[in-house]
Amino acid sequence: MASSDSKLVVIRRFNRSGEAHVVKSLLDSFGLETELRGEESATLFPDNPISDFGIELIARAEDAAKIDALLAAKFDKNDVG
Repeated sequence: MASSDSKLVVIRRFNRSGEAHVVKSLLDSFGLETELRGEESATLFPDNPISDFGIELIARAEDAAKIDALLAAKFDKNDVG
């Protein structure tokens, strides 16, 4: 995902895998590369302290502002289609 000089940051944390994948797919559709981290431990071991951080959506630091703006946008069902 990132070149050696790109810093990665946590954009959001999720408790549910489905929600994390929907947000990742939205960002992917805008050409923004993201990764999900911790999905396996959060799904397989929900009561384990290591999974307290949930599923993290990570991206390049330079994309964080654009991602925040997209996730804050209000979409109307009439905007799609």
